[in-house]
Amino acid sequence: MNKIIYHKQKVLVVISIVLFIFLFSSFNPSSNDSKDYVLINKQIQKVKIKNSNKSITLKESNSNEFVISVINQLHSYEKVGDQKKLDSFKQEIGITENIKFNSIFNKKEYPHLISQKNSNSKWNFNKISDATPHSSLEKKDNKTLFLYLSKPIYTKDENFALVYCNNAKTAYIIVFEKVDKVWKEFKIISPMIINPKAKEINKG
Repeated sequence: MNKIIYHKQKVLVVISIVLFIFLFSSFNPSSNDSKDYVLINKQIQKVKIKNSNKSITLKESNSNEFVISVINQLHSYEKVGDQKKLDSFKQEIGITENIKFNSIFNKKEYPHLISQKNSNSKWNFNKISDATPHSSLEKKDNKTLFLYLSKPIYTKDENFALVYCNNAKTAYIIVFEKVDKVWKEFKIISPMIINPKAKEINKG
């Protein structure tokens, strides 16, 4: 009898430990946002290399409202069944018909993507490498590149992520794909020319 009670107590202790670890990882902010910084730091390094290792100043705020607005637009056309407007909008922003895009932009994914809306958060520069906080008082020069990167939003399976990027000349949404646990740029959608002198973005 004592052995049975002891065994039950042991099982309860193990279950309690597992639940504690799960809850801690779920509510621990550093656990939740670590993947954001892996992705963002990778993009900063890529931009820096592409621009001859110029210094990068990153906007502190990281609202992803622009990405959410695009998802909301797609979702609204899907909900009312307006296929003509949906197809037209997809064509306008560069969402082509393929398996990967279809796994991101669909009725089941839209609510999950929209739920990740974040309007007021800021980057923690203790976790940012190769970029300093941008100041509106900074003088423009040819040695420094301004960059705005939004907080990523992820698909349910976390195999794809969307990030809004703005470098004061061009702006666009980067679609990242996780390949063998490494984030890689898959496509660029919704490109915009902010500065008329800027070169056209390669849509990939």
